[in-house]
Amino acid sequence: MYKPRLFVVETVLGCNLQCPGCPIGVNLVTRKKKLMDWDTFIIIADKIKPYAEYVYLHEWGEPLLHPRIIDMVEYLKPIRCGIATNGQLVTDDVAKKLAACGVDVMVSLDGYTQEVYEKYRAKGDVKKAYKAVELLLKHDVKDLAVRYVTFKHNQHELDSFMKKMNEMGIKNASPKVPFVMEGCGLEYAPGYVRETPDKFSQCVALTRTMTVGVDGTVHICCNDYNMLGQLGSLMTHDVLDIYNSEVVNNLRRDLKNNLPPEVCKQYCWSWRTSRK
Repeated sequence: MYKPRLFVVETVLGCNLQCPGCPIGVNLVTRKKKLMDWDTFIIIADKIKPYAEYVYLHEWGEPLLHPRIIDMVEYLKPIRCGIATNGQLVTDDVAKKLAACGVDVMVSLDGYTQEVYEKYRAKGDVKKAYKAVELLLKHDVKDLAVRYVTFKHNQHELDSFMKKMNEMGIKNASPKVPFVMEGCGLEYAPGYVRETPDKFSQCVALTRTMTVGVDGTVHICCNDYNMLGQLGSLMTHDVLDIYNSEVVNNLRRDLKNNLPPEVCKQYCWSWRTSRK
């Protein structure tokens, strides 16, 4: 019997930025933008608690847009939780609350100057992003990481970014290799091309992870941003019932035999990247 240990819970479907390399940023996500209802969250949280070792409280969106994101972390305790943020909404008060609740925070910060930063973090303010890091460090967030998604257009500022992180005392700062979508206008930087498996038999998405959409629908993985590969709903079924259903077991078998469904061939970033 398979039991998921890592859960991805989409608390927000929507973002305050318009990053050209992100499906939500360029409106490839056709689902209705919304925040997860509190009642929906409670049902999901109660069902995943017996199995979860870690919960990511984000999928396709900016988690700090949710007014109850801190309450969600508190409700899931003692399970460890994490969020990824662009930092634009981090104030002193928000940073203090994030530190107090014990959530892991990863800040995406992909430039040193505004001119370079906004080429990817469209509508973002680089000064706010650096200020967010400063505030999160000030309040001693439990596990603070800063990632520099490295493209051809911003690679020349990576050294300045790393120097700044060192000066600020950030211990966990590093470049990150991106996924580059076709037609997004972005290019890989030399030395930062993603190496990905070229066989679906290497996929581990359904052996340890459960991905839950904003309405409680379980889908194949986060790459399936339009939830075309729906596996069931935690609003009506339990975790193990879905994870060990005939549908999911057949899907695991097909993936192991390198016979993925169309949704995987169309949406899996890892596979599509490896075909280039």
